[in-house]
Amino acid sequence: MTLEFHLCVTAIGHHLYRVHTEQVPPTVPIAKEVRAWDVESWLSYAAQIKAAVYLGDRHNLNATLAILGKQLYAALFTGKIAESWNVAQNLAQQKQVLLALHIEIAASCLVDLPWELLYTADRFLVTNPQIAVKISRRHAAENLEQLDLAYLIEDMQQESLAEEWNDTFLEIDESDPAYAEDSAVVANILSQLAASPPTTPNEEQASIPTTSTQTTPPPRGKSESVWRTFVIGSFMMAIVAIASVWWEYQQPNQIASSLTSLAWNRLNKRNWQAASTQEITAIAIAQLHRKEAIAAQPLVEELLNRNALQNAEKVLKVVPPSANTDTILFLRGRLAWQSSQIEQARRYWEAAVKQKSDTKYYNALGFAYYAQDNWSQANEAWFEALYLANQPSVTQDNSELLTTYAGLALVLQQSVPNRPPNEQAKLINEAVKLREKVLAEDPINFQLQQLESHWLWHQKAITDWRSLLLIKDSRVSR
Repeated sequence: MTLEFHLCVTAIGHHLYRVHTEQVPPTVPIAKEVRAWDVESWLSYAAQIKAAVYLGDRHNLNATLAILGKQLYAALFTGKIAESWNVAQNLAQQKQVLLALHIEIAASCLVDLPWELLYTADRFLVTNPQIAVKISRRHAAENLEQLDLAYLIEDMQQESLAEEWNDTFLEIDESDPAYAEDSAVVANILSQLAASPPTTPNEEQASIPTTSTQTTPPPRGKSESVWRTFVIGSFMMAIVAIASVWWEYQQPNQIASSLTSLAWNRLNKRNWQAASTQEITAIAIAQLHRKEAIAAQPLVEELLNRNALQNAEKVLKVVPPSANTDTILFLRGRLAWQSSQIEQARRYWEAAVKQKSDTKYYNALGFAYYAQDNWSQANEAWFEALYLANQPSVTQDNSELLTTYAGLALVLQQSVPNRPPNEQAKLINEAVKLREKVLAEDPINFQLQQLESHWLWHQKAITDWRSLLLIKDSRVSR
């Protein structure tokens, strides 16, 4: 689930600009501000950034990036806009979901400014894993390509990752008996990441599209090489940069070869909910290099539970499409689903059930069909899930079975308008019976508040379930 917060910036007069919300989450107030901006000053800073990149002046570059980023952020988020933005951030934190910030620059005099470098709370906004930033420009920008924002942002994200590692080491409780052993294993993994040279990646022949939309950039020129040299200036950032390349391109099993089975068993028994996001990411990558998708699954799911979508994507990139198992396909589908890519999620889950018939897979597929208003296919998927759940050889997961019943109840409710009047009451009655069965066996987790925080229940399903909850049981009302 993702909350959308859209802003639009337009010019309305000499040095006057209007900033208004175009889309906000429910309960978040819409807002509009008219402000006077000194755009020439910002363009001057943008020119300084470009010059610092070419000259390799790291000190001036870092200072100028932060100064301009702060000014742009303060200009956008002020008054009612700031209040609305703060409410949206608090709502996303409460629901533990991603907040997508989309800023549309509709004024031609503003398109050459690097809005991607918004800076707040001692960090660039693009490095905040809880916020996805997208900037769109109605008019073509002339100078941004030369400024190479993609690489500026990439390096800022790597620097942020390095800082998170430092924070992780500071926050770990050294009194924990498991600290020394776990730290040694993780340190071993990281040292191998730093020591392993990157290899040339093989071109992927994917029958199913991956969740990433990035393409491989062209070879960089001399000025870009200078930029890379001075941006990655510290030892820790260098380690992270090498690690990120290794994570994507290194051949399987190299990281795991020197780790003993005892070390892996120790790591597998960790309480991952108490571990840091970066620690989980590193271990999950190592597990997949050992071709242990089942062992990596709870780690990837923990990343997805935290809505750490970029980390989960980085982990899953370790597995080439040719090596997709049903487990990996399901996880890729969940990543796409939580990234609001419903069509892509459906394709992954369709591929997963072709490899293995599993109640959980069919439940997810049912919700994907339901989100696309394909009631017939959703009904078939949930009936298949019900059939599998009732097989004698299957260890029944009651939460999955109840999810299946809930899905079937939703489909029955959707079928009512298309049926003859004499059948409508019967369908509603059957839907209510299923609803009551679900609530009787789990009266807590199928309430609206809990469903809103569940990754699988999208807004349409929640809205329809709310409607179903309002229908009285005819057996009680008699």
